[in-house]
This record gives sequence, C-alpha cells and structure tokens, in this order.
Amino acid sequence: MEPNSMPAMRRRRLPAPRAARASRFTRAGARGQAIIEFAFFFVVIMFLLAGVVDIGGLLNVHLAVVYASRQGARTGSAVGPIPTADCAIIGAVHSALLSQPNLTLNTITIYKAGSNGQPTTTSGGALAEDVYPGAVDCVGGVITSTVSGMPVTASPDNWDPAVDATLRVITPFAEDSLGVQLRYTYTFHFSLLGATFTSSDNAVFPMEPSGGTSS
Repeated sequence: MEPNSMPAMRRRRLPAPRAARASRFTRAGARGQAIIEFAFFFVVIMFLLAGVVDIGGLLNVHLAVVYASRQGARTGSAVGPIPTADCAIIGAVHSALLSQPNLTLNTITIYKAGSNGQPTTTSGGALAEDVYPGAVDCVGGVITSTVSGMPVTASPDNWDPAVDATLRVITPFAEDSLGVQLRYTYTFHFSLLGATFTSSDNAVFPMEPSGGTSS
C-alpha cells in the first residue's frame, strides 16, 4: 500500500521544531506585554486628563469670582450710600455667578477699604464691614436667603448705609473706597487634588462723588 493511501486518522503529526514553538511563545509574550503597557499608559493619561479638568474648572471659577467681586464693587461705587446699596451689590454678585454649579459662595463682605485694599476700622475700633452669608440674593430691594426665602441681615453690620448713610463718604476728594470680598469653596470633579478648594478674592473701587449725598 502506498504511503499516501494510509487512512488520515492513522497518520502521525510530527512534533513542531523547538524553534517554532519558542517563536509562538515569544509572540504571545509580546502581545501580553503590549496589553499591559497600553493599560498602564491609559490609566496615566486618564489621570492627567482628570487633573486638567479639575485645574481648568478651578481657574474658571477663580476668574468668575474675580469678575463677580469687581461687579459688586463697581455697583456699590455707582449707587452710593443709598439704603439698598448692599442689596444692589449682592444682586450684582449673584448675577455674575449664576453659571457656576461647582462653586459654593461662603460669605460676601462689603467693607470700607484702606490704602492697602483691606478693611479699615470704625471710630469704635471694629472693622468697617458688612458680612453676609453666601446664599443670598437681592429680591425687590431686600436681601433674601436663597435657601429659606427669608430676609437676611449682615453680621457684623458696621458699615451699612441702611443704618446710617453718613458711614459711606462721597465728598469729592475725600470719598471712601468700597471693597467686596467673596469667600468661596470649589468642589473638584474627580477629587484628584482633594475634594474641595477654599479661597477668597476681592475688588476695591472708589465711591463716586456723584453717587449720592453724604455729610
């Protein structure tokens, strides 16, 4: 019987040479190493991307708070020592921060600024400032809590024109400077740099002499 006529099931497959088996093992090992390297670099890239998102969000919030504090100080400078001046300032700040979902405004401080841009003291030695909670808005000329809807007063309340309009001087060449400080907390998206970041920004504008009357 010819060799080619033997039943296929009785034929024996010769073992592959060692070199061929080693080549297959090498290719399989290379594929495994490539998968591990891809997974490692993928994780690193995801961490970098998350960090960019968090830092970018923080910078965006910082710019928004700086803009809001400037809007508040500019508004206070323009309206002068009218009874609803603080309400107008808070309304300007609130409007400037409407599109910041990861921002929590902690306090809004309206103060008489010295030459260094920081609060000065009253004749009694207290800081000339009005400090409001962050969750407030100006509704119908009344400073109102955005949580309870109830009216809110400053604490301390040492520079409020609703109490005494003469506290904010607008006499030409001797006018006060009005500052607005916003203390805020930013909540990170991915918490790679921590869960939150707390800071403050402020802006100062001189009171406009034509903004009202004061003695």
